[in-house]
Amino acid sequence: MVAVKKPAFGGVRTGGRSALVVENVLHTTVQLLGEIGYGALRIEEVAERSGVNKTTIYRRWPTKVQLVTAAIQAHKLHEPPRDTGDLVNDLTEMYVGSLCHSDLPLVRGLQRMMLLEQQDNELAVIRAELRERVLAIRLPRLQLAVRRGELPRGTDVLLLLEMIGGALYSRLLSYREAPTPDLIGHIVRTIIEGARVRSAKSPKRTKPKTSRRATSA
Repeated sequence: MVAVKKPAFGGVRTGGRSALVVENVLHTTVQLLGEIGYGALRIEEVAERSGVNKTTIYRRWPTKVQLVTAAIQAHKLHEPPRDTGDLVNDLTEMYVGSLCHSDLPLVRGLQRMMLLEQQDNELAVIRAELRERVLAIRLPRLQLAVRRGELPRGTDVLLLLEMIGGALYSRLLSYREAPTPDLIGHIVRTIIEGARVRSAKSPKRTKPKTSRRATSA
């Protein structure tokens, strides 16, 4: 059975009232981001819900982009996949940890932000930073799988991640209920095994025959 890991909010508390204020503001920001998305988020509402004067927030984060970026960076959304030698199980465990926890509204909010608010130029920096952060966590396990033969040589591991993520997150946005661990495992297994079968059945390339005239030309 795949264990469900609950992500932790951390990386900001260093002691004292100031650190508690920072943690409270950033935590409130990610909650609102999950509830209403980036476009509707207002610093005044963050201040009201967190019980902090808005001037305190503006002093630390002069713009909404800076506040949201700091909140996402401080919130541990993803854990790297383990390496047990079983790629399907490792990836399944990772995605279960991302999709089957109490912060599911935030995950949905981030996905809506990535998909539905692409016209907002302010979000370009946040989307790029979030994408790079996620890839830095997830890609190394698949690259290792290619190096040691769990996946065929030449496998487009970035495409594999996009296929798995696309299937899982589109379902997350289309249904009220989160994908179950069994469904997540089935999707991961189908895509990974499909990559293996496709590679095994790909016809071997043969060198075209070259005529003597062409050779001597």
